[in-house]
Amino acid sequence: ELAFEGQRWYDLCRLNKVEEVMNAVYAKDSGRHAQENLFNENSYLLAIPQGAIDQNENLIQNPGY
Repeated sequence: ELAFEGQRWYDLCRLNKVEEVMNAVYAKDSGRHAQENLFNENSYLLAIPQGAIDQNENLIQNPGY
């Protein structure tokens, strides 16, 4: 029911499988070298916008940003 609704990334994060699945996808596509994406533990979180950090001194930027 949720196919093609943009939920896969969140499912992978929830199941803690981002590194396993995404690195396997890019390994299969080794014929092209346009870009290399290595997914690791920092891939689970997005950056907190700098404006939000400036407004709230209690916010700490997520690792890797």
